[in-house]
Amino acid sequence: MSRRLPAGVRDAEPFVTSTSFFADASRSAERMEAHGRAATEAYAAVQLFLKNGIQCADLITCGLLPRFPELKFVSAESGAGWLPFMLETADWTYLGASQAGRIAGERQAGNVTTAGLLPSELFARQVYVTYWFEHT
Repeated sequence: MSRRLPAGVRDAEPFVTSTSFFADASRSAERMEAHGRAATEAYAAVQLFLKNGIQCADLITCGLLPRFPELKFVSAESGAGWLPFMLETADWTYLGASQAGRIAGERQAGNVTTAGLLPSELFARQVYVTYWFEHT
């Protein structure tokens, strides 16, 4: 049976190796053999959620949100358990980095990435997250 691939995709391997939702991470035969399918898919799920946290951290620190304060983003069905850790870490690091005059230097250079707001404040203003399976 022939499968049609998206434009520019030459290798069908990632698309056809498994019917599992976590096909990319599950296709490692060595990992599956060593740890089993359930453990491999659990690892893949955690990896997926944490990568979403990394993408959201990039979004709130790259300078896009202060430039477009009316622009809103939604992270849908990717869990929300990573959110408190990511926001706390972003704020803590941002404040620590700014103590050496980073903020003043960025303002003088015209490169203010957060418009004086903490990363968590930018997130609260412009980003929404939906939970997936969390009960609390």
